[in-house]
Amino acid sequence: MGHVPNFCDDEVPFFPPQDECDFLHRQYFAAVDPLAHLLCKRDFDHTVGQVYESTCHGMVSYSMKALILAVCFAAAISLPFQRSQISLGVAKSVLVERCKLAIEHYLQKPDVLGTLEQEAMQAAIIYLVQPRLSYTIRFANAPQIPICRCEISRSISVFVAV
Repeated sequence: MGHVPNFCDDEVPFFPPQDECDFLHRQYFAAVDPLAHLLCKRDFDHTVGQVYESTCHGMVSYSMKALILAVCFAAAISLPFQRSQISLGVAKSVLVERCKLAIEHYLQKPDVLGTLEQEAMQAAIIYLVQPRLSYTIRFANAPQIPICRCEISRSISVFVAV
């Protein structure tokens, strides 16, 4: 696996290794960004590179970590089922759950949504929009059916907890 940032142990149980993050953010820009453009690819690529190259990971803001994890979450949801297993060696359901728990962990931090940082707002929007967007992608030819209420309730409770 690639380089894993050495963030504090109490911060989050999962932060993707660099090769996994690179794979997921390429997937995000291929599958999700064309439908809901929220990020500048060039700037995001540069920022992700800085996060993984930095020797002082404590300097990376919670908002930026949340944004990286939101992109990973959105990309994981958009992956075809077997591609996750083939490319990353992990089941899609496991990958999605890891990313979901990690992004929820950061979004619940008061330093993230209590600010007006652009990255925090982008992370929140990607987190809230992604389940609905992925449903639309998977069932583009089928009639639209509302997203599962439990997922909407779960995502809203993350913000209420703040």
